[in-house]
Amino acid sequence: MKNWFVCLSGLMLLALASCKKNSTSPNSKKGTYNITISGDINKTLKGDVALYGTDTSPDGTMFAVGIGATDVSMNNTSPSASNYLFIGRNGSKPGTGTYKFMNVDGSGSEGFIATGSVNDNIPYYSVSGTLDINESSSSTVGGDFTIQAMGFQQNGSSIDTLHITVKGTFNAVQAPSGPSQ
Repeated sequence: MKNWFVCLSGLMLLALASCKKNSTSPNSKKGTYNITISGDINKTLKGDVALYGTDTSPDGTMFAVGIGATDVSMNNTSPSASNYLFIGRNGSKPGTGTYKFMNVDGSGSEGFIATGSVNDNIPYYSVSGTLDINESSSSTVGGDFTIQAMGFQQNGSSIDTLHITVKGTFNAVQAPSGPSQ
């Protein structure tokens, strides 16, 4: 599941990067999100790029939400300001309800996994948490989440392990020219 999720996450990242911040074209719907990261890292993010998609391969169907963070406290044009979060699972687009996050290594109960990065240099992944989907229509998926996550930060020649909580809300639209729902 992890490799497939990484591939779909990469496709979603390309779709997120293709969305121009101030686009006024009729197909410029990009979704919205608000995220608060706390614990060993503290950061607040909000923006207007949240996309979802599904992909079907011989191995099955994968659903993912990609949130491209516009860090309101940083210069949005700088690659070092890149923050993102991907939420995914094996299976189709979820209906409304409450779902569990599992450890990205696959341990724990079957459910969603999450992976992301803060400032493009602090990767993190889900350990546990909940995802409440309160909207699942033909054009949007929305809800809120609380993720207990493990992060990693380079500290000289060693790597520090970080314990963080990622809380947020999102309203994602289908990725443009992307996989079907």
